[in-house]
Amino acid sequence: MALTALEIKSFSCPSGKSQAKKSDGKGLFIIVKSNNSKLWRLRYKYAGKHQEMALGKYPAVSLHAARKMAEEARMLLVQGVNPMDKRKEQKRTSNSKDRAFNVIALKWWEQQKDSWSEDHAKRVKRWITKDAKLLGDLAIDKIDSGHITELMLAIEASGHPKKAYSISPVINRIFGYALAHRLTRTNPAQGLSLRDILKPLPKVKHRAAIVDVVELAQLITDIDESGSPCGFCTAAALRLIPRVFLRPKEVRLLKWEYIDFECGLIRIHSRGYEKGKRASSPDGKAGG
Repeated sequence: MALTALEIKSFSCPSGKSQAKKSDGKGLFIIVKSNNSKLWRLRYKYAGKHQEMALGKYPAVSLHAARKMAEEARMLLVQGVNPMDKRKEQKRTSNSKDRAFNVIALKWWEQQKDSWSEDHAKRVKRWITKDAKLLGDLAIDKIDSGHITELMLAIEASGHPKKAYSISPVINRIFGYALAHRLTRTNPAQGLSLRDILKPLPKVKHRAAIVDVVELAQLITDIDESGSPCGFCTAAALRLIPRVFLRPKEVRLLKWEYIDFECGLIRIHSRGYEKGKRASSPDGKAGG
């Protein structure tokens, strides 16, 4: 027998019981708890099994609203769709912005950045926000290997194929993070071989090097005596490099505060050393 609004309003849980229920028919019923909270439920059969779906709390969900929701669920069953599966899908869609690749990727980046140098952290963030922009707005659980393949091909087409080999492992780690937090069930980047997607990289061309001590001595002498036809800073850098064994970039970015004249040392922050300092003395000997 169908319920009335008055019946529902006056419906209470009998003393000594934890809950009671009243049916509205066609599987729709309301439960009243011992604390007097009233909850709508719909019982139905799908794939040969009985299932129960929550429809909300009374009075926020009125009798009329509960009947409408129950009727919509029955229409889905006629179409062969499980109402609870449909609800889960809608919930995933509504939360798609929170599950977007760039949102998840930046959460992973935030967690990892302190383990990297400042330069590398900026580089990885640029890969996520700029280079992997094709994946940015896609829900992470909707991305498949085809999406990642398209991204790798786009990076190759931009003229930077080597970058794809750096970005691919980062995407793999982001999906590992998403798997661990149950944001997706698959990792489409795992086992994806770039060798099967991209053209082979051009062979490395090795530059001629001076390996003879006499020839090297002559080169240094020529640099010292040549004056500065290429500019004072360039000439000074060329004279400095073979004496302190620093990389060209380290010499180019050298600052006065890195130099300890008293100890005869150059101390600079360098990626690849555990949050420490690399030191070099003017005579080329490494220091601490």
